[in-house]
Amino acid sequence: MIFSDKKNKKISLSLIFFIILLFCAKASCTKKQIAIAAAKKYEFGTDKDYYYDNVGVLVDACKLEADVDCHVIDIEDTSVKWQTFDALILGIHWTYAQENSIFYEWLADREKEKTLIVNGPKTTRMALNKVNYLTKLQSAGVSVIPTIYISSDTTDSEDIFDIASKQIMRLTPDQVNLQSIFDQTSASHIVVKSADAMLGIDNFKIPSTKNQYNTGCNEAEEKHTSYAQYEEKIRDLGKKHDLLLQRFMPGIIEGEISFAYFNEKIYAYRKVPKLGEYKVHRLYGGTIKPYQPDINEITQARNVIQKLREVAGEKIYKARIDMVKDETTGRLHLMEAELTDCSNLLTQLYGKQMAIQKMQSYLKSIIMDIKQ
Repeated sequence: MIFSDKKNKKISLSLIFFIILLFCAKASCTKKQIAIAAAKKYEFGTDKDYYYDNVGVLVDACKLEADVDCHVIDIEDTSVKWQTFDALILGIHWTYAQENSIFYEWLADREKEKTLIVNGPKTTRMALNKVNYLTKLQSAGVSVIPTIYISSDTTDSEDIFDIASKQIMRLTPDQVNLQSIFDQTSASHIVVKSADAMLGIDNFKIPSTKNQYNTGCNEAEEKHTSYAQYEEKIRDLGKKHDLLLQRFMPGIIEGEISFAYFNEKIYAYRKVPKLGEYKVHRLYGGTIKPYQPDINEITQARNVIQKLREVAGEKIYKARIDMVKDETTGRLHLMEAELTDCSNLLTQLYGKQMAIQKMQSYLKSIIMDIKQ
């Protein structure tokens, strides 16, 4: 009898253990699998903090979610079966700027697989060219820095150079006449940007010959360059890229105001260029400072997000809206919007634990959409 009780007890324990294993296996199988597509070569680079801000913080937030697993997958690994994942978050990669055509092809393949992509393929594709989304936003009523859009294949270009007007000006590189542009604007400088570049690449500043305004920037390299030389540079660059010619906004010296958007929540900070520089990126000595926006500024940022939704025709999960204050009116003007590789910098602003909590809310919105 004693042996029988021990045997039954042993069978009961084995059965319980089997049920626990079965339950755990089932729970594991029902977990949603999220891929964070990132260029892993940046993980052990010189800027590990930047990598953590944009990838590591998501992984740590994911560990706190019981019904999801996150995997950092190298976006450059051609052997990956992306369709095996329930969702795909675009992390730090920069592939779209360095190898534009390859990224377009990669994105098209992911779209065919019907995997949930964050942000969506329409939004991501639109965001790959600043001329594309800025003209659409400007047409939708968003206040954009006075800009002339340069494209080699422009069919509706104008011979009028009125950078101060609200009309969207589209020109070919050959039509750019800097003297005409400066004659019709009070701009101290024009900033030229490549429409598909990042990190300040193919970005330079042209001074007005009548400029009396001190921008606080180092202008030594500008002093002996004529308009004709700049126009030649624009023509050469315009053969490879669409370009933006934007009025230099003096407010940039005080700092560009960025709004990080994740799951309906907005966090603001200011990116300040170093003395003698106008580019705010850390590569050029820029620094990050906390910023408390007022209700009007938050409303303006949310309006940009809403217009992005409308022109893209799909949900916006994440964005970084870069704006600058008008030195006369104090109103914010849109400089650009980052919708793919959105550096959030939340750990620098709030610390690691608070940044993880904020990313949890963002992840929950993705998980909810996977389940639908």
